[in-house]
Amino acid sequence: MLRWIRAGGNLWVFDVGEEYEKLARVEASLGLELKGSTYEQRGWRSLPLGGTPRQGADALVTLDGRDKTEPTDVAADSQNWFVARAHAMGTMVAFSKPCSELLPQGVEQIATGNLTMQAVEESLLGERLNWSQRHGNDPGQENRGFNELLIPDVGAAPVFEFQLLISLFVIGIGPLNYWLLKRRGQLPLMLVTVPVAALAATLLLFAYGILSDGFSVRVRARSITLIDQAAGEATCWARTSYYAGLAPANGLAIPDDTVVYPIRPAISSANSGFGQQYARDQRELEWGEQQRLTRGWLASRTPTQYLSIASRASSKRLLFKSQGDRLSVTNELGVEILWLVVQDHRGKFYAGEVVEADSSAELIETKLIPAMSQLRMKITENVLELPAGFVVTQRQRLSLRNSQLPEFYSLSNNLMEAQINSLVSPLIDSWGDGTYIAITAAGPEFSLGVEGAIESGSFHVVRGSWANE
Repeated sequence: MLRWIRAGGNLWVFDVGEEYEKLARVEASLGLELKGSTYEQRGWRSLPLGGTPRQGADALVTLDGRDKTEPTDVAADSQNWFVARAHAMGTMVAFSKPCSELLPQGVEQIATGNLTMQAVEESLLGERLNWSQRHGNDPGQENRGFNELLIPDVGAAPVFEFQLLISLFVIGIGPLNYWLLKRRGQLPLMLVTVPVAALAATLLLFAYGILSDGFSVRVRARSITLIDQAAGEATCWARTSYYAGLAPANGLAIPDDTVVYPIRPAISSANSGFGQQYARDQRELEWGEQQRLTRGWLASRTPTQYLSIASRASSKRLLFKSQGDRLSVTNELGVEILWLVVQDHRGKFYAGEVVEADSSAELIETKLIPAMSQLRMKITENVLELPAGFVVTQRQRLSLRNSQLPEFYSLSNNLMEAQINSLVSPLIDSWGDGTYIAITAAGPEFSLGVEGAIESGSFHVVRGSWANE
């Protein structure tokens, strides 16, 4: 259950008492080892209600208890109904009253139930009630954000090259061909040269398109991994964009503790019929020591995207050694670190650049503001957006505007993006003692699913915590 919550689930516990005095028993039954004599010290918070709605990043920051703003009025928070705490990507909510009061029967219970649910919906939990909103995706529906994670320079038609080749073909097969044959007195041969030249040009265009993208599998991935080194647990959310010049015969190989959700492209023409065909695609899954996603999961020369989520036991970690004002790190994440910032248990900040896997490096002391500025710049450089040169026609805009695509969820606002954005939220003045944030070359708990796949344009973030020894 804890791993399911870590992966982004919501756990609601009822009847914990007017003063939340039964929370300690709930924590013990869940196996949570939280320190503190009061529930506030153990990370539970009442949430602000109403006011200016705050999306994504602010919700996570508030649940982590590092919001610099405090409610000015007791009646403006959820204290009378529930308290909540974050648990990796998920949340735990403890209600003071029994569940029966949320399923009212009488007049008084109706009032209480309505107030409770109204408090939930007006709090930061309201954004987490709907599955599609949490994930930013509905596997059975088209997604408007599909084109925001296309692989750079792959899969797009080489328009200029095609225009050049077609122009040369028209000139050669028309006036040039006529002039040469007329000069030789062989004009009847145009019945042969025209179809032969057309076939040659077609084969040349096809070969150019194949060779320009190659036969390998290219992947662009975006992931965040949360590592709790003290508990030995890790959670990973990843969005992957595939383009296979030639689809692998064995499909994708995914660990058996990872769930994979298709992200469907938004079809520009409602009358094309392609959307209906895409929705009827059949997929085959072979389950053994790992998941083998075979037929229907990865087609040749077709942009394909998935959202994958994993929560598992993990030994991946960073080891820190403090010597006075100096801090060194040993990288045991199994992947190369491109940039690292650390907040140690004394509240001091350290930063470092490249740290190879299974190697050590010394970190340089820094401050929160410059460290956050660097992190914000790296996140901004990898923001989700349409690729350069991508053009949406007026017809496509009208088609999407008139389509029935739902508008209340977005991949750019799901739990993964909210967690990434929370790292640079202006509402925080600390990441928490014993916390590190790393930008890595690959995801330490993430599998591409294809051996030898070429990864480009990816962005991987790791947020970890370690116990004070």
